[in-house]
Amino acid sequence: MSLKNLFETEVRQALAQYSQQLGQETVTPEALAPLPAAVQGYLSSCGYVGKPRIRNFFVEYDHAQIKLNPAGEWLNLRCMQFNSVAPATRLALMQAKMYDFVPFGARDEYQHGQGNMLIKLAGLTISNARGPKMDQAALVTFLAEAPLLPGLFFQQHTTWQALSPGRIGASITDAGITVGGAFQFNGRGEITSFRTRDRYYSTDGKSYQNWEWSALLDRYRPLGECKIPTVVRAVWHMPGGHDYEYFRASIKSIKYNLTGWP
Repeated sequence: MSLKNLFETEVRQALAQYSQQLGQETVTPEALAPLPAAVQGYLSSCGYVGKPRIRNFFVEYDHAQIKLNPAGEWLNLRCMQFNSVAPATRLALMQAKMYDFVPFGARDEYQHGQGNMLIKLAGLTISNARGPKMDQAALVTFLAEAPLLPGLFFQQHTTWQALSPGRIGASITDAGITVGGAFQFNGRGEITSFRTRDRYYSTDGKSYQNWEWSALLDRYRPLGECKIPTVVRAVWHMPGGHDYEYFRASIKSIKYNLTGWP
């Protein structure tokens, strides 16, 4: 099965399984009360109060690019993604043409407590990373995307703690795995980054290095029903103080609370 067909099948299966749980529970000021003040301000200023809780989203990216190694060139991607809060689900598809003609694709997954990065080149599997480190890395990536999936702020398996002005600690437990990191807020109350040590860098899906990792969020604007960050980047903080930015993209469109394929 092609990665595209695999991705579509998995999203359809997730929607069929979870759509009955959506409901129409509204985000109220009372629901914000247990959250740190910075998180309350974020949800209010982005327009989530008074609207149904966002329990899933489907994103199509624009101008997406990936760099496969620190010294490599940027490769243009076609990229789309589905996330759902309960149970925690993240499915992302990336497709490109290497050297302008060789098909390259990756499907990044977190479901049922398991992470998997499946990579194919010219239709052949070159990496199929699984195991406890992938499970942990995939779950913390899911947590990092809470600003796009604000229903996650209200889940019982997530915790939030003010660490310092403009910095909020966050953790999530799923399928016996607990991961965490810290969200950074700017002077406008926008979440600008998430940083964690619970992710592992690997070039082959077999050997891993525990480097710090950040998701960076920028250019907030109204899109869909609320204001969201429309530019996302991912960075490895390598030993020696070197940063390896390996993914960047703009959000072209986002759809919320789907019950069927978008």
